[in-house]
Amino acid sequence: MQGVSPRTLQGYYSYFKPFIGKFPFLPLTVEPIEEFLGSLKVDRETRWSYNKTLKALYHFLEDRKKIPKDLFKFPTIQFPRKARRVFSEDELRELFQHTGDFQERAILTTLIDTKVRASELLSLTRERVFPDHVVVSGKTGERLVPINPETYATLVQLAASGPLFQLNGRPMRREYLRIILRRLMERAGLRGERLGPHILRHSASVQHMMHGGDLLSLKEELGHTTTRMTEKYGALAFPQVKQKHQEIDVLGKIAGQSVFERAKCYGCGQEVVAEFVKLKETECPFCHQVGNWYTPNHHDQGKGGGA
Repeated sequence: MQGVSPRTLQGYYSYFKPFIGKFPFLPLTVEPIEEFLGSLKVDRETRWSYNKTLKALYHFLEDRKKIPKDLFKFPTIQFPRKARRVFSEDELRELFQHTGDFQERAILTTLIDTKVRASELLSLTRERVFPDHVVVSGKTGERLVPINPETYATLVQLAASGPLFQLNGRPMRREYLRIILRRLMERAGLRGERLGPHILRHSASVQHMMHGGDLLSLKEELGHTTTRMTEKYGALAFPQVKQKHQEIDVLGKIAGQSVFERAKCYGCGQEVVAEFVKLKETECPFCHQVGNWYTPNHHDQGKGGGA
């Protein structure tokens, strides 16, 4: 199947196997599919994945076997969107402070600059590196991905021929790449699920959008077939959303000055959010001094006596 990696095809097989076991002949109505999905003893996310994969199968058969298009309306399973973990600009910068050797830095530099997939990174060869771009082979074929001068200077110092990223003279495998990056992220104090190359692709894409990039150029860099696949990175740019929220401050414009203030204790330096008019009688939960507060908006008005 064009545009589908061997890894994805292997995943398809795990979904198709129970379906084929239940239906030796392809169902041509929606009811058996609904019954199959309902019989699965899985969580809603996995059931949604089964539904999505089966829908892809029927679309494939429409093209290849000419079964009637839109034979029936496929079951709809609502799947709530999850907040995806991405690294902030400061966290990405911290990663560079914890690289253990030149190859680790080269991996990090290339992934953040190009936003390529793990398989695309590991297939890079010296012959496909040019001063302003690299040629990668992805799900949809070959594409040109721009690079900056630092990335070029880094890549040309790796292997003179063959795959650029190697381990003991042999091409690096995806599993080892994941191990390298997970260890790097843990050294930098970063935590979360699915630490690996893909979180860098997501994070760099969000930074692209936050710094004024557009969806069309990001689509070409990522190798997406449609901008619909790329639009999620606008939704992932939460720091930008938060900044705009604070700048616009709809509540402040409607309700006036907030009665709550962020205050810092003169005694221990810890910060709290408290009601401004009650600061003089508010006790610090850390050092237990009362009324000894500094508020950036009102300066010394919260400063009171000692413990």
